[in-house]
Amino acid sequence: MTEDLRIEVLGPVRAWRGAVELTLGPARQRAVFAVLALRAGRPVTRAELESAVWGADAPKSVTGNIHTYVSGLRRVLEPDRDRWDSGTLLTSDTAGYRLRAADLDAAAFERLVARGGDADGGAVEALDSALALWRGEPLSGLPGPFAAAERSRLVEVRLTALERRASALLALGAHQELVAELTALVGEYPLRERLRELLMLALHRGGQRAEALEVFAAGRRVLAEELGVEPGNALRELHARLLDEDVEEPRLLARPAPAGARFVGRLAEVRRLRTLVDAVCEGRGGAVWLEGDFGIGKSALLAQALADVPCQLGWAVADERSARVPLRVMHECLGLTARLPDGRDCATATADVLLARVTELCAAAPLVLVVDGMQWADEASVQLWHRLAVAARALPLLLVAAARPVPRTPALVRLRHELHSRDDVLLLGPLSSAETLALQELLTGAPAGPQLRDLVLGTTGNPLYVTELTSALRREAVLVTADGVDDLARTDYPPPQSLVDTVRRHLLTLSPEAGEVLRAAALLGVDFTVTDVAAVAGKRPSDLLATLEEATAANVLVDAGPHLAFRHPLLRQACYDEIPTGARDRLHRSAAEALTRAGAPVTRVADQLAATPETDAWVLAWLVDNHEALAHRAPLVAAELLARAVTVCPSADPRREVLASARVRVLYRLDRQPEQEAADALAMTTDPFRAAEMRQLLAAMRFRGGDVGAAIRTVAAATDDESVPEIWRRRHRHLLAGFRRGRLDDLDAAEAAGYEALEDAAGDEYLTAHARQTLWLVASVRRDHEAALSHVDAALARVRAAGALTDVELDLLDNRLFTCHNLDRLDEAEATLRVAGRAAFQIPSAVHHYWLGRWNEALVELDEVPEDGLTFLGLRDPSAMAVLWHGVAALVAGRRGDTIEAAAHLDAVARQGSTDEERENIDFLLAAQAVAAQQQGSVERALALLDPLLSPDFAPMMLRHQWLPGIVRLAQSVGDDDRVARAMDVCGFEARRERVTARATVAAWWCQGLVAGDPSPVLTAAAHYRRIGRRVEFGEVLEDAAVLLARRGDLPGARAAFAECVEVYGDLSARWDIERAEARLAEFAIRRTPVIASGQSRPARMA
Repeated sequence: MTEDLRIEVLGPVRAWRGAVELTLGPARQRAVFAVLALRAGRPVTRAELESAVWGADAPKSVTGNIHTYVSGLRRVLEPDRDRWDSGTLLTSDTAGYRLRAADLDAAAFERLVARGGDADGGAVEALDSALALWRGEPLSGLPGPFAAAERSRLVEVRLTALERRASALLALGAHQELVAELTALVGEYPLRERLRELLMLALHRGGQRAEALEVFAAGRRVLAEELGVEPGNALRELHARLLDEDVEEPRLLARPAPAGARFVGRLAEVRRLRTLVDAVCEGRGGAVWLEGDFGIGKSALLAQALADVPCQLGWAVADERSARVPLRVMHECLGLTARLPDGRDCATATADVLLARVTELCAAAPLVLVVDGMQWADEASVQLWHRLAVAARALPLLLVAAARPVPRTPALVRLRHELHSRDDVLLLGPLSSAETLALQELLTGAPAGPQLRDLVLGTTGNPLYVTELTSALRREAVLVTADGVDDLARTDYPPPQSLVDTVRRHLLTLSPEAGEVLRAAALLGVDFTVTDVAAVAGKRPSDLLATLEEATAANVLVDAGPHLAFRHPLLRQACYDEIPTGARDRLHRSAAEALTRAGAPVTRVADQLAATPETDAWVLAWLVDNHEALAHRAPLVAAELLARAVTVCPSADPRREVLASARVRVLYRLDRQPEQEAADALAMTTDPFRAAEMRQLLAAMRFRGGDVGAAIRTVAAATDDESVPEIWRRRHRHLLAGFRRGRLDDLDAAEAAGYEALEDAAGDEYLTAHARQTLWLVASVRRDHEAALSHVDAALARVRAAGALTDVELDLLDNRLFTCHNLDRLDEAEATLRVAGRAAFQIPSAVHHYWLGRWNEALVELDEVPEDGLTFLGLRDPSAMAVLWHGVAALVAGRRGDTIEAAAHLDAVARQGSTDEERENIDFLLAAQAVAAQQQGSVERALALLDPLLSPDFAPMMLRHQWLPGIVRLAQSVGDDDRVARAMDVCGFEARRERVTARATVAAWWCQGLVAGDPSPVLTAAAHYRRIGRRVEFGEVLEDAAVLLARRGDLPGARAAFAECVEVYGDLSARWDIERAEARLAEFAIRRTPVIASGQSRPARMA
């Protein structure tokens, strides 16, 4: 056999020499290769190749074509051979062409299928291995009669393998696991009677006799319609036995199912179980309770851990029918054939007999008894198991019970509680991401590409879900392999129905009441509040507690902080699919009203309205009342709902202009440029405020589109029109000044425009101030902050001389505050705040207080923001100010560990900046979202949220350098070298542009120290922040310095830095930061201990 030649034909034809994949050429050449590969070691004549590849359609040049293809294959197979050498892999002689024997997947497949026909414990494992070799349609894409015939033959062999595997698993009592798989196969091959027969048996053994009879009826209809025949003898005989209830029930064998070859992970659990086996073999008995979710791998773990135990072994698998007959499970576990008792009194007597029998067996040799599926066991068996658990303390007896969390009878609760009190409960959780991907690789034969990886990890580590998913992917031939990696052939692959059916079986154990509540919850999405689901279900929250606890115990729902959530989206999908299609629109519409009455957030209501096409009078009224809040929180949903509303609202209805204007506003925020919609809304509106807003947006869009003249004409006349509200006349003037300034894409041009406007102002205070503000913007983007300060001061001087431009003065004072912070002149910043006073200046004040570590003062400022404070007396986009307002509040709450308050602020605004002004003010919001992601355990998501800060083109005025050290630290924690490098590039770019040493330069020192692992530049940055008074950055830089010092071995220095860091965080009440710092320093045994002084505690001392 040629060791380094490997060939696959169970899918696209491919070949490898060692680790290198060979390029086999065009389709006909690959067809020739497939014939030779499938007849490897035997001669194939030219005539046979001609017939196999071309059939009756061979061209006159076929002989030359064959020679060309064979020559091409020789060059591919042995590229280093001499051109006159015939080679050793593909040879020719008088008998024909011959390919040396190779590692061929089809040959291995057929050997394993043949082995799977043996009636031994290895049949399932052999058939699983065979089916894992299947990668789609055999000889995919190859032309010719031979490929077509082989394709049909191999498909038939695969069906035989599937049938043998199902039959073997039925013999082992695995009927529950087979129903979904066989249902899918019968749907795919409806004329295959053996598959239908096996499905009927699986259903019947699962207690679903009616469903089994329906499978026969459906098969009879299909056979009659397609072939005009009746079912065969085997299917008819099984049907008759089902009708007579005379189907033999297989007795579960007193031995385990075979250990699977595709078992991954669970090393600690296997070790624990094998340690218990070793102990019982030495005469020390015990009991263990293995608990895990549906499909989590309990049976596989038991088979793996208890294979080849060197003592007596009894094994039973309980199912839903087990509870019908007392002590049935224990009889099966001990392999007894006596008639089972049919009454409680008899069961009690039999329990004593069974207990005596176990004692006899233990006297002969150590004994291990296993019951898989203990949640289904009858009460008498559970009580006997409890008695045996007590006896095991004095006998060489090991009891192993595996169970799902629910259902749980009182007897099971008592048994589990007893074992838990002795630390004998072993909880089996999901596989890790790495283990999940390892299982997928074993099942498909290759590691996963990015799309397949995401799909596989979406199974949340449930081995059964992974197995069913990969099986469906192979069945549907949607995997493609390139460079040794499997990935999806298309990006829009939905979860396969067989996987959804598998998940649905998880729900069958729940009570009808729980199912009803879960269907109501499924209307709400993956996560929901108890109040919301109570409103939708028409019940009181207290009425739902028992059913929600049942669903949580069953691992259908999980606690997600302030919400409950379906543990997996597929569980929600399975519950949602239980709702009749025709009823869903009506239920979503009713849910919207119910949620509104319950006071649910507008986004929850909107989600229900978006799920149904109904837009009636109630929906119109709701949108009129709630469009502003919805546009801030969910602009995409708002745009969809408002579009529907404008379409159906009558033209004479006064609400139409409200809805049309709201639609323009949200489309503008989404950067959709709704110019025509704005013109239409302006034409129809009768409200002067609404008309002015549409005029403002229309002018802005025309300016963006490059028509500056039209933009100016749109608002110019309105600036002096007394019928236009004064606040909008100010906004129009501000907008006109911006038009004259131009965009900041070309700073040289913007600077020239600013000086030109300054000259043209001819002493007009308003125009002079705006010209100076343009020059301030240019200097700020260039990071020439001293020049920026001179421009803004000159503008303020002219405005104050006029004495009547209060709005412009406040805008300029905000500009000055921004520049003072860039220059680290915090005393001047404080003075600027005092000049501004409190009028509409709360949000800039809150930002200032945030960086100085006065978080309580910042929150007070935010709490007192007046209604017009979000517009800065008309000169600011209210949505941009809302982004900043909620961003600061959410960041403080998140860092203080108040996740509920943080979530409320994050939910109040859209997740991304849409307009230029929103983007310039979104950095706090991004930072708060990143903190929330970290608190939920997703550092990768946190980094993705912060990515806009690594793009200088995203909001050029933004002070991104203040966030960069945190991004570097976070990226380093997960080994994301690419993001570290990008952050360093941006940090260097910002620092180089700074004309005087200030914030960007200090941030660069900090980042350089983090990357180099050098505490010196980090401590230099710390000294700067200490001197300037930036408490927030001071605390963070001390934390990083402590870590770097500890890594350098300077533990005293690390302890001192950590002590001061914790003291700063304590003053801020930044509980989350303290916990993060403690976790980072824990490996160096540096921790804080509370010190009591004067009746108070301060987290400042180190142990």
